[in-house]
Amino acid sequence: MFNRFVPVIGLSAVLAALSHAQEPITQLPVTNLLSAAQEPKKEIVDPKQPLVDPKTPKVDPKTPKVDPKTPPPTTNPPIVDLLAEGGNGTTADPSRTGQSITYAPNMYGDAFGGGRTRFNVFLGSLQAQSRVIDNTLSDVPSSPNRPLSVNYGPGAGNGIVVVGNATQAKMLGLSTTPGVKTYQLASYPNASPQFTSVENYKAIQTRILAQQVQNGGGKATFAITDNAAYHSAADGIFNKLYGPGSTAFVSQGSKVVYTTPVLNEGASFSPGVADIFYKYDAYSQIDVATPASGGVVGRTKISEENNPLPRDRIIFGYDFFNNTRLTTDGFNVQRFSPGFETTFLDQQASIQVQLPFAATLNPVSATDGGVSNRDTVFGNMFVTLKGLFYSSQTFHAATGLGLALPTSPDTVLKLPGGGGDLLRIKNESLDVVPFLAGIYTPNSRFFWQNWLSMSFDTTGSPVLANLDGNGLRPIGRLRDQSVMALDTQIGYWLIVPGTGEGFVRGLTPFLELHYNSTVTNSPVVQSGGFGIASSDNRYDELNLSTGLAMYLENNLLVSTSLVVPLKSGPDKFFDYQLGFRVSWFFGATAANPSALQYGR
Repeated sequence: MFNRFVPVIGLSAVLAALSHAQEPITQLPVTNLLSAAQEPKKEIVDPKQPLVDPKTPKVDPKTPKVDPKTPPPTTNPPIVDLLAEGGNGTTADPSRTGQSITYAPNMYGDAFGGGRTRFNVFLGSLQAQSRVIDNTLSDVPSSPNRPLSVNYGPGAGNGIVVVGNATQAKMLGLSTTPGVKTYQLASYPNASPQFTSVENYKAIQTRILAQQVQNGGGKATFAITDNAAYHSAADGIFNKLYGPGSTAFVSQGSKVVYTTPVLNEGASFSPGVADIFYKYDAYSQIDVATPASGGVVGRTKISEENNPLPRDRIIFGYDFFNNTRLTTDGFNVQRFSPGFETTFLDQQASIQVQLPFAATLNPVSATDGGVSNRDTVFGNMFVTLKGLFYSSQTFHAATGLGLALPTSPDTVLKLPGGGGDLLRIKNESLDVVPFLAGIYTPNSRFFWQNWLSMSFDTTGSPVLANLDGNGLRPIGRLRDQSVMALDTQIGYWLIVPGTGEGFVRGLTPFLELHYNSTVTNSPVVQSGGFGIASSDNRYDELNLSTGLAMYLENNLLVSTSLVVPLKSGPDKFFDYQLGFRVSWFFGATAANPSALQYGR
């Protein structure tokens, strides 16, 4: 350090001496400055020359003159930005150290989630029965190896229908008797009692004759196939009870019970009787959203509007989802997501809160498609706890836990015409979402971040159903499927934040790929004559996001993106998603955006 200032000190002494000189100074011999400083030698001085301090080092006449106002040179190496483009040691502004990692944009995100809302709801059963006098089934068949097909013709028998309860009977206009669940329905199915057996005629006749021989008369039972006339009549009844839906033929409950004719004592004759039973179940594929999957507002993903780095910011997001699967024909949803993130532990950890709401489908609907107007609905509040566990010059990694709190309304399914609640799914599900996230920035322009998460419905939501017309009662708890999510984002800053001038201080395009997959089967809740199960048992959703992120001024990050599904059918939950995100940084993040140094 001393050697740096020896020339300067010596030159200052010479200049001071010259200011008092009467005659010009003679040229001094060149000496080794370091030696002169350590062991000064005696010099022969001309007595005519002014005296010079012998301690003053001699100046080499070949040394260029130095302006006294020029600061001394330094031998320190230049400050090198290891994150500069290419990582080739380009000299950079030290204030930009760590800038690329701190200014990396948030993951935009994808997924509606609430699209897993198509449920096959079992509404009830009915049994149509016709009794016909028939003495011919024991006769020798004309076609023994073919199924037995009989049409008794109009008015051949009396028809009755068995429905679930007196309330349903009243809805059908039937007379009711306390404690009796079999009601006479004159118009059904008296039109033309008929059936076709599953077995061939020969096997049926063998069974009938065996009953006559062994028991002197008895009953033989054989299965029958579906019948268009009965099926259509069942559709009509179900439509009156539940509204439009689907009717399923139940083979296990559909049969003919034939009582064989018997010759009694005294020559009296008991005729044969054919009791024909057709059983049908009513189902309705009703678009109801389970609260655990985000309900009619949709699911908030852990990676959405997030970054592995803890930061202090105010958050706002808007998304338009075109043709979500909330209804069969598709339903447009506009979702808003305000929130905030604040850091602690010297910006090494943070808590983030998002409060989504949406202009979406009313969560109260009816089996006939009524009461499904658009409404403004609050979703499940989402809280994220995040902390850094590894940091280096080019890579940061974080882990934490997300919690989807049950703040969205219950899902309600009503009977048509003000018939009361048929189904209610109470929102009590607590989704827990552990995650790992990392961001890689090899230089000040390129960034690559990744998220891996898994959601678990830890509590489920109670399901209440009106099974007998006497009001809702619990039948079980419905749990959402566990979902794994993989999200990746890459981008390249065209304008590195902090280097731009004017309003736009940073600009980057980005590309994201999102994969969402169920890892457990769809749950089923069933009790008695009622059941509910998701039709989306397993799915593998793949979405692509592309957009731009901009830093405006020094503390405002704005992103906009278009999200398109890359798969179709049951793996597609909307046609496209378009929106924007805004993060306004405050506190320690805004005051010192490069505070996250490497190696911490």
